[in-house]
Amino acid sequence: MKIMSNASREPLVGPVSVQSCDNEISSETVQRQGNWLSAVRDALPIVYVAVASFIVNVAWATTPAIWIDEMVTAAVATRPGGVILDLVTTRIDAVHGLYYLAMHEWFGLVGYSILALRFPSVVAVTAASVGLAVLGRLSGNQRAGVIAGMVFAATPASSFYGIEARSYAAAIAGVVWLTVVALWLGRAERRLQCVALAALYCIFATSLVYLHLYAVFVVVPHAFLFLGHARLSNRATVWLWAGALVVSAVACVPFVRLAWSQRHQVDWITTRLPSGSAQLQSLLVETWAGGNPALAAVLVVFALVGLRSLAVRQRWVIVTWMWCPGLTMILFGALVGQSFYLSRYTLFCVPAVCLAVGFGIDHVSSRFSEPFFVSAVSVAVVFTLGLPAYASARTEDGKSGDWGWTLALANGLKAMRADEPSGRAGVALSRAPVSMGGSMRWVITAYPDAFTGLDDVARSDTYVFDFDPITGAVLDAETVLTRLDGLTCLYVLDAPSRPFFSAEQVMRVEEQGFTEAETATTGSARITRMCQPG
Repeated sequence: MKIMSNASREPLVGPVSVQSCDNEISSETVQRQGNWLSAVRDALPIVYVAVASFIVNVAWATTPAIWIDEMVTAAVATRPGGVILDLVTTRIDAVHGLYYLAMHEWFGLVGYSILALRFPSVVAVTAASVGLAVLGRLSGNQRAGVIAGMVFAATPASSFYGIEARSYAAAIAGVVWLTVVALWLGRAERRLQCVALAALYCIFATSLVYLHLYAVFVVVPHAFLFLGHARLSNRATVWLWAGALVVSAVACVPFVRLAWSQRHQVDWITTRLPSGSAQLQSLLVETWAGGNPALAAVLVVFALVGLRSLAVRQRWVIVTWMWCPGLTMILFGALVGQSFYLSRYTLFCVPAVCLAVGFGIDHVSSRFSEPFFVSAVSVAVVFTLGLPAYASARTEDGKSGDWGWTLALANGLKAMRADEPSGRAGVALSRAPVSMGGSMRWVITAYPDAFTGLDDVARSDTYVFDFDPITGAVLDAETVLTRLDGLTCLYVLDAPSRPFFSAEQVMRVEEQGFTEAETATTGSARITRMCQPG
């Protein structure tokens, strides 16, 4: 199989005659392929995409405050591997289990920090941009692939989730590169090479589903890629691909059953999200363009132009990649009476949109005498429209909801501890919720450096799951009052509206020799330092 250029309007993949290839390859082409300098020069556009995407995404990656989903990643991935397995197999978050284990190994290698927490996602969206450029090169239209990679780097999906410590960026990259492997398999001619690529496809597809369950929908466009060209000359390849799918499906059955048993975790989606046409609008505007109608309109126009410039089978591969996952999730939710659709669950469809846009921009620019200039201007328009989302994602409150208080609280605690008296200090973090789905105890998992050297006197000595399966048990104030012996300083983190100690309990703390030394309020949170005299 071989991907042809869009100008030839040939199928996306199809059998290639060795004789026809020999006729097409000129002596000049053979000479260029033998020149390694020319090979490096040919690869430079892809390198440019990699560098540009990485720089765009890593810039200000540590600025936004860590929000609840990222705190879960930090809290779980920093635990021992056995504890992670117990959590995801018996309690919650099976669908994120592989990601947690991978992040656990990553933290073991580089340690925990905000940059370390988000860096894998930066690398993932960079890999996705590079993968799109590779897809363009495999199609014989490298310029369209480079444009697609640049456009993807400008989308809100990249700028927001490229600095999100969750599995979405990795899933995007995985789907793109699984498609690259599928195309390599379709183009392979030697039997051993075909078998090796089919095995790689099987392993890659299985791992991808374990990483992000909904990525299973990428099978649909791959089916059009292979089955649409099941001719006599490539049926062996089709059978190898089908066999790889069967093995992968069998390997994924236990995981799918486990994930289905934990479906209660997404019950909240049905109560919070609209249905029907509103979800379709979300699929088009939120997923593709981060809620920016102008950007969505530009992407749609260029994508339609790009799809129209392609052969019918090419269109089906890209269109099913763009639409099948979201539409299937919405329809399935309607059938079972429970919504499973969120815009971020289908982010791996965005590269297909960008691929169509890349072909569209290339098709339009080829009509002008200066195609490079027109392409550059078109990409610049997409970047400009995506800039507000990029800038917004890199503010302290750039994540979902108002989570700047967590960073402010950590920084406030650091500042307060700058003149901490010598001796043993403790901290009591309230279990009272401060923001959506969170509590004070999340801060210690997100910013552990602010708590270095502090005894967590409000946490149970034995880790249990009786309060929250992520943050663990929180002792009540009465119990904490019995654990203050030997402390010279106590930091109480709570909310003014829901204090950790009652007025009567504060008096009992003071009876143990503590006096209130300092209080600081950061948004909805409060830090109180109580110290022993001297």
